[in-house]
Amino acid sequence: MQQWWQGRKGRNRLIILGFGLIVLGFMIFNATGLLTAGDTRELVVSLKLPATDAQRAELKQHCGTLPGVTVVPDKGDPAKQKNLPVRFSLRGSTFKQEVALNSCVEDLSRLVESVDTNG
Repeated sequence: MQQWWQGRKGRNRLIILGFGLIVLGFMIFNATGLLTAGDTRELVVSLKLPATDAQRAELKQHCGTLPGVTVVPDKGDPAKQKNLPVRFSLRGSTFKQEVALNSCVEDLSRLVESVDTNG
């Protein structure tokens, strides 16, 4: 008597089942990573060039002290930071706090080139 996996039809079913389980495993793994990541929203403010350190500090001081908003520390070479955007973390902030941050950035529109939300 021939086993079920020894026939052509059985082998095909086994291969399809194996690939299906692999794909399902990847889907579950990725979904778990996305669901456990938490709140990663950031408001990214790009300054008009040439931006000075004083302008970056003014934006951080003026808008970074709002409740529910924290300034994301700069990474990299401090000499080149003036060309990089200022990032504000919106982790755990409410809608009203986010609106307050946006209006704070609009108050300093003379410094701001663009505003983008990541996350």
